[in-house]
Amino acid sequence: MENDIKNKIGYDEKNIDKNEADFEQMAEDVAYCDINIESFNVPFLWAQRKCYTNEKDIINFFNQKLN
Repeated sequence: MENDIKNKIGYDEKNIDKNEADFEQMAEDVAYCDINIESFNVPFLWAQRKCYTNEKDIINFFNQKLN
C-alpha cells in the first residue's frame, strides 16, 4: 500500500535522526503549528500548511487524497 500511495501522491519522507537539514525543516514546520519541539512526537505530517500529529489523522489525510 505504501508504494501505491507514493505512486499516486507525491510526498517526501524525512529522517530527522540522521539528517540535520531534515530535522531543521521539521522544527520549522512544528513551530509554524505552535507545537513545542520538546513535546513533539512522530508520526508527523506537514501538508497544505497544516500539521497532522496522530496516526489516525494522517491515515485519513492520505485516504482522502487517494479517493
